[in-house]
Amino acid sequence: MTYGGLTVRGDAASCPLAFGLDTYYNCEYNCSYCCFLGLNAVWGNDFREIDFGQFATRIVNGLRNKNPRSPLAYAIRSRKTLRIGNKYDPFPPRDKGLTRRVLSFLAGLRWDVKLESKNVPAMEELTGLLLGMGATVTTSITCGRDDWALLEGKRTPDPEERLRGLGRMARVGVPVGVITEPFIPGHHTTEEWVDLVRRGKEQGIFRFNVYNLRLTPFVVKRLLGAGLDVEAIWEANQDGRWRPVLRDILEASKRLGVIVGCPDFVNGGDYVFPANTCCGVDVKNPCNFNIINWNKTGLINGKVTLRDFLDSWDGVGDFSEGKRQFLGQDPKKYHLGDTGLFRKEGLEWVIGK
Repeated sequence: MTYGGLTVRGDAASCPLAFGLDTYYNCEYNCSYCCFLGLNAVWGNDFREIDFGQFATRIVNGLRNKNPRSPLAYAIRSRKTLRIGNKYDPFPPRDKGLTRRVLSFLAGLRWDVKLESKNVPAMEELTGLLLGMGATVTTSITCGRDDWALLEGKRTPDPEERLRGLGRMARVGVPVGVITEPFIPGHHTTEEWVDLVRRGKEQGIFRFNVYNLRLTPFVVKRLLGAGLDVEAIWEANQDGRWRPVLRDILEASKRLGVIVGCPDFVNGGDYVFPANTCCGVDVKNPCNFNIINWNKTGLINGKVTLRDFLDSWDGVGDFSEGKRQFLGQDPKKYHLGDTGLFRKEGLEWVIGK
């Protein structure tokens, strides 16, 4: 469902930032690994803006709605943290100030925002506004130093420029983080990831995220066109090969003294997410009805009960789908038992095999 760019992720049970906004449709940075650009083959490749009036009206009316019925209506009514830059970059080269207008509107409502863009210079120009509204800011950077332009596109700001800009924002009090998605198994190495994190630490950045590649047919074609060894990437991207790499990365993060969000709860082992989002950053009002929240509750408390599950329901997401995943009724979906850390006793998951 979409209202002036507002959406709730279809896989809301996997994400504490399920409530999102894209101010633009399509993305001019054109990263070769981006699975979302594949949607354009169906919806068209034209570049267009959201209708600001429609967006603002939906927000204002949603706040007045005392009986929300849809996940999106619940998200607005509950003032859930809004992730801006959900699928497409909110500060493209052709940006005409729309995202700034949206941020100013949300600032007036004291809305919590998590803003993500590769265009760190554009976000840095808004430091005063972002600091005043308490927004969290992230950028995504691929691991390799030498081939980032091949993967991210030549119009994307240089990674070092992005890190320096985030560092300056962090030093005046803006919460920042680096999304190191995607780490491409079979192409990137743990050493390259560690190098990126160290460069971030030098700028005063201590929160990161890691996830492997969403290897769709569309992405495969793009990577082939970029000259990458897709067969090697395909093999290394499978859970059996990716799992030990991810655990090496998480162990390295502990040695480096940084916080790493990890949405891959299945392959993350006993790693407890120290942030309240899998982006590695803390936000004020995340969505709670998700596997990551239940997994963290179980690891911290020793068990997660049906009561914990019901108490986490905040209206954002599909309750029936969440229940299937929680109880493990759908073998096609990951659930807590897939971590290997839990066994089920009645309607409770307890640590232990």
